[in-house]
Amino acid sequence: MFAKIITGVLAFLLVLFPDWGSLQYQYQMRIFDRDKITASIVKAIDARDSAALKDLMCLNIKENVEDLSGKIDEVISTINGKVTKYRVESAGQYSSARDGKRVNQIGWDIYFSTATNNFRMHILWEVANNFAPDETGIRRILLLEGAPPHTELKSIWATEGVFGWHD
Repeated sequence: MFAKIITGVLAFLLVLFPDWGSLQYQYQMRIFDRDKITASIVKAIDARDSAALKDLMCLNIKENVEDLSGKIDEVISTINGKVTKYRVESAGQYSSARDGKRVNQIGWDIYFSTATNNFRMHILWEVANNFAPDETGIRRILLLEGAPPHTELKSIWATEGVFGWHD
């Protein structure tokens, strides 16, 4: 009963103050699911679905990267075939707060194989942003060869705020 009351109060506050940073930030942190996002990325690669991958990008990339659909197609076409197996490793985190504004970004690597090649895909995801919620999503995608020295094959970057502060 108490949980329902608290949930109701929080929902009411979000209606009154939709940009109330602390609640919004906590909500964004709570709904983040790296494994689900990774599965969506792999599914988009296998389906050759650039629109699905584009939907995962942050607003900065969507608005500022020229020919984004073409660049996503290049990433996908570099991967020859369907993903046969993959594993995920954490690859850093950035968190900062200024003047009541908060940003949290998490990086991870997806190591995956196709029938003929191995790849490493680095993802930087903006998990929470209490002043620009549309900025959550992929801020950088970097496709590399799977074996060291992990030569870069393709990349898509936000124009600002990659493992750093942005407005």
